[in-house]
Amino acid sequence: MKIVLVGNKKFNVYGGYEKVILTIFNYLKNNLDDFTFYFLISLSHNQKFEIIKDFSKFNIEKFSDYNSKYIYKFFYYSKLMKNFILNTEFLLNFNSTKLYFKKYHKEEPDIILVTNPFYINTIYKIRNEFFINTKIIYWDHGDLNFYVKRFEKDIFRRILLERILINNIKKADAHFAISTGIKNYIQSYDPYSKVYTIFNPSSVNNNRIIKKSKTPIFTYIGRLDDKVKNLSFMFKGLSLIKKKWKLKIIGTGPDERKLKKIAKKLKIDSKIEWYGFQKDPYSILENEGVSALLLTSKSEGLPMVLIEAISNGIPVISSNCKTGPEDIIINGVNGYLFEEGNLDDFVNLLSKVITDKIKIASRDKIKETAKKFSEELVCKNFLNILKDISNKNC
Repeated sequence: MKIVLVGNKKFNVYGGYEKVILTIFNYLKNNLDDFTFYFLISLSHNQKFEIIKDFSKFNIEKFSDYNSKYIYKFFYYSKLMKNFILNTEFLLNFNSTKLYFKKYHKEEPDIILVTNPFYINTIYKIRNEFFINTKIIYWDHGDLNFYVKRFEKDIFRRILLERILINNIKKADAHFAISTGIKNYIQSYDPYSKVYTIFNPSSVNNNRIIKKSKTPIFTYIGRLDDKVKNLSFMFKGLSLIKKKWKLKIIGTGPDERKLKKIAKKLKIDSKIEWYGFQKDPYSILENEGVSALLLTSKSEGLPMVLIEAISNGIPVISSNCKTGPEDIIINGVNGYLFEEGNLDDFVNLLSKVITDKIKIASRDKIKETAKKFSEELVCKNFLNILKDISNKNC
């Protein structure tokens, strides 16, 4: 089986998306006799960056139709307006993508997995020109929800983008959704689309259970991106708690400096410990233990950090953003959901954790709730569905 993965993620950081891709493609490599795969990074403009070591051994190509972000933006907005006024096709990086497939893929791929919804039509046009039998699968990791949420207040731009998304969704032969919410999003654009819900795989078969801390200790593990993760909201909520607490932040990202300034302004900087990126973040928590993991995101796909936390026996407090957390959290068992953006709701849950007035299952039972996300179960399901799609006339 020959698979090409096309998306705009750079593989220059090791986050949830990268973990999923690495886990699934290593499984496919080990469980298919004749398997080749290629990763294509479609960029807004040509740029230099270093691919992380975990992906350096793979066949990866990066390309763009544009040499600078300014040229890209000019053509991007021009194409948006032409699509709206003249109903022309919206094609991103069509020329460079076509050149790549023409040069490197004399034999057609069995499947092209697309992880950005705006590239589907580009791949559809190229498939119809070169690879008649190749199946196109759109694999959504939260992008539809992200774009809709991002332009919630910009009604005109949202209308333009949704028009393109509706057209693109219909061009895929099948869809992979990593959460129930994402499946609902896809089917809201195309009710007749074939959508498979495939959760992200996680290493849940470890024997580790992180104990409950003697004093209130919270943790955040992940990318320091305030626009999506809404960490400033988390800090504001914690600043309203007058009782003793500590927050351990494990991860790096573009907003680290900004967040440290916010913590200082809110006078909670002395209560926060910053650990940077850690290959095994849960080892940081083993000595003192932890009360709960916190997630305050505005949007997610299927947050791997929640799955990893419960697989280590840690209860979680998460925003009930539109996709992801509801598939993982069972209120009163492995954690609690609060209304996204509702500060009072969030602070109330924090206070109950600190005063030990919250109902939660034992750490062993919390761990059991992660079993449906196990690597073996999810990857086996992924492979079987790929085979099924590849052999069918979708």
